[in-house]
Amino acid sequence: MALGLLRCLRITVALLSIILTPATGWAQQGKITIDDILEVWKARQEKVKSARFDLSCQETIHKGSSSFLLAKRRQAAGMPPETEPNPPRDYLVKATSMVTLDGFKLRYSNDHQDWDPEEKKLYPEHYVDVFDGEVFKFLQNPASGHHNYPWAGVRKADTSGSALKFPILPVILTLRGNHPKFFQELVKFQLTGKAVMVRGQSCLELVRDSGPPGQREFLFLDQNRDYVVVKEMIVLLGQPNWQVDATYTPDPKIGWVPKSWEYLIRVGKDHVPMNSGRSTVTAYEINPHIDNKEFDVLFEPKTMVHDETSGNYVQYLIREDGEKGVAIPAANIPTYEDLDKPAPPMKSWMWVTIWAMIFAGASGGWIWLRRRRRNALLRTQC
Repeated sequence: MALGLLRCLRITVALLSIILTPATGWAQQGKITIDDILEVWKARQEKVKSARFDLSCQETIHKGSSSFLLAKRRQAAGMPPETEPNPPRDYLVKATSMVTLDGFKLRYSNDHQDWDPEEKKLYPEHYVDVFDGEVFKFLQNPASGHHNYPWAGVRKADTSGSALKFPILPVILTLRGNHPKFFQELVKFQLTGKAVMVRGQSCLELVRDSGPPGQREFLFLDQNRDYVVVKEMIVLLGQPNWQVDATYTPDPKIGWVPKSWEYLIRVGKDHVPMNSGRSTVTAYEINPHIDNKEFDVLFEPKTMVHDETSGNYVQYLIREDGEKGVAIPAANIPTYEDLDKPAPPMKSWMWVTIWAMIFAGASGGWIWLRRRRRNALLRTQC
């Protein structure tokens, strides 16, 4: 707990020192524009047709973070607030992740330990999601520490649900920083006229107002390293709520690639720490051949699936033969047991109705065919 709080304090002090750094005169001379930055980003992006990054990660699950998330749900259910923080202390867990890019496609996987707020314990979790340009799928196994079955989702989408997640954000901003399927927000930022020193590097400061009143988003781009993003943060009421700090290493093909980064996520007006971590690149490839199969996920039998692809939000289980089970509208809030029930057998009157419809259809078709032949014969005789 002490280490987690000390890390948060250290990052917060560093960020505040950056915010308060006085401006120098680079932007006052009007030499750099958003278009200049975009041109460099586009050139780097065009060099990277595909990429794969292996990551070694450490994540901190912060004391009381689940209590904050569940507070409104407990209140709505008429339950009293928790008397003890959930989780009771900070937990530092290790993880391994992989990011795979190919054009507009993205695959992200993460094997780590997560916290179950009901059982109040850590449990191992495998997570993977894919985006093929049209459909986003994810698979989480198990669904939670107390639900020992896989949970998945699928929906039509314009971008990956993981494209802007902090644990992989530096990879996305560096390699797909101006792509309609990933990030196209740079044009919404403004250069502030400040050159800020970040870890000894002179960086351009960009800002935009976003979200609720009092919230601002900052980007700090290294002027001497092709405008890579060395820091991003979201400040609410003068305090940093979200931030990521990245370091880079030179690459002979594209200039610079992310080497490691730290992130911290806080929420609410009280800036409650929710999640933080550090990711380190252990291996990477630029422009490898990637099979299209990597951008799909096969849901194993007994997986509970949330499906929005048809326009109707339904849930179903994957059967033993790999096919979809009976779909139930999600509005009915079906349980896993509801979805696991076999389809009701056909009753005798249903079979009678079906056969009657088949017979009626066949009879009608036979009568129509006879009339057509008779009319054709009469026209011939005439």
